[in-house]
Amino acid sequence: GRRVSAPPMVSTADGHFTAVRALAAALGCLAAVLHGVFSVVPLPVQYNQLACVWLGLSLAAAAALARAPSGAPRAAYLAFAAGATLLMGILYAVDGNAPLTVWCFVHAALASAMAWLGRRAHAFPRAPAAEASEDGVPAKIEAPPVPHRRCAVCCLRTSLVLHVLLLLLLLLGASVAFAAAVGFPPRGPLTRVTLPGGEALRLHYRCVDGAEGVPSRSPTLWITSSPGHGVADLSGLQESLAGRGFRACAYDPPGFGWSDRDRGSGLDQADVAAALLAEVQGPDPLAFVAWGGGASTAVRLANRLGAGAVRAVVLITAFPEGIEFDEAQRAQGLTEAERRALEVAAYRSRAGLAQGILAVLLPWGLAPAVFPPGPPPPGFRPQSRFPDARAQLWKGKFWAQQYWGIRRQAALAAAGGATDPDLTAPVPVGHLLCKPTGDGPCQRPDGSIVPPDECAQRKDRAAYLYQRQVAFTRALDAKAVFEEDTDPACNLGLPVDMPVVAARGVARLLTRVG
Repeated sequence: GRRVSAPPMVSTADGHFTAVRALAAALGCLAAVLHGVFSVVPLPVQYNQLACVWLGLSLAAAAALARAPSGAPRAAYLAFAAGATLLMGILYAVDGNAPLTVWCFVHAALASAMAWLGRRAHAFPRAPAAEASEDGVPAKIEAPPVPHRRCAVCCLRTSLVLHVLLLLLLLLGASVAFAAAVGFPPRGPLTRVTLPGGEALRLHYRCVDGAEGVPSRSPTLWITSSPGHGVADLSGLQESLAGRGFRACAYDPPGFGWSDRDRGSGLDQADVAAALLAEVQGPDPLAFVAWGGGASTAVRLANRLGAGAVRAVVLITAFPEGIEFDEAQRAQGLTEAERRALEVAAYRSRAGLAQGILAVLLPWGLAPAVFPPGPPPPGFRPQSRFPDARAQLWKGKFWAQQYWGIRRQAALAAAGGATDPDLTAPVPVGHLLCKPTGDGPCQRPDGSIVPPDECAQRKDRAAYLYQRQVAFTRALDAKAVFEEDTDPACNLGLPVDMPVVAARGVARLLTRVG
């Protein structure tokens, strides 16, 4: 009999399927564009906007790839996309990331709707029923020819594989965020504080009492540092100070560790610390132990609280702001304009690095590979806490906080630098410094000595940095006292890399300043 061509298989639900595809594509593109813009615009909420960009692109890709080259929807692919993003949403909900949670659930809902409507429309590949010819003999059915090109089919299949791979990476990123939130619980209490501007947030802090069998010593010590450090990496210094009879406390600044993220365009760290002390310190006398960038915070706090409440400020390897650029200006003979350009370029480069981490490392779950939880460095104490410190680098809130902080530094540098008045301390100041003697500055980690020319440069640099540290400290307190560590291994990371040595120096300085 003659051949009869099968009519095109069109379902009444196919229009709904097409409409949902269009909606998914539009929402995906909108999410990618909006969150891409948000990633470079300060917002009252800081989180990883670039992870939302990936979810938007994934949703648009799911809409584009929902149909196979034959025109039939891809059932298994859509079901996988829906299941993967649903699981991501649950993981991000536990992490407390509301924007990512919402977009994951939107992605899952639209992928599920496309899969369901495709099934309802019977649009998936199926065998057509046989039809009879005019003489009653079953006719051989021929499906309408579907033109395709091998190159186009290959590109579509490659795109499908790449999108599945992207979904797996995004799922890994959500799993890492979940692990960082659940697998590393806080080491101390969380207390709610209200800042001068009215913003309320929870701050995590931890206090360690003096060790048993060791005479108790006063005052209580509060450790301050830059916004990129907190309880996780200062535990060794806390416990070493407690071993000498002090009650030692440290806290996580906003955006770091277990504290809430900064929901504004930047907080004054002295305001944050003052609000925390008002809640938890009580009337007992205290002293500040300030590491690195925490020096300014400690001195401003001492001025606010007064000499009646604060006994002393002890610095550990603290430098004036912008010392690295001062050193470059001295070494390279730069003008003030060239120094400022160097500073702005350096901050922009660091902001780009933070943005890259937010864009790829965190959404794809690669942070544990770059910041592994072990093994800890030999000097880190206690070594069991090293994974806690590393897990903080897996959190989007930390890198978002760093990114906007660096952006503010770059803007300040472009405007001519800091405008704060020079600080002076109302209480005695001590400073623990690194001052390797002899060929100490020339010694490599393995104990060998660098060539003579490089050795001379290192000695000159060490002498310059030491002089700047002394001048910085004298500006805070003309009668400041110093402790010097001559170990060649002494470095800017002294409280983390050598906490026992740092605690010994702090105890000596507190004895000397009274």
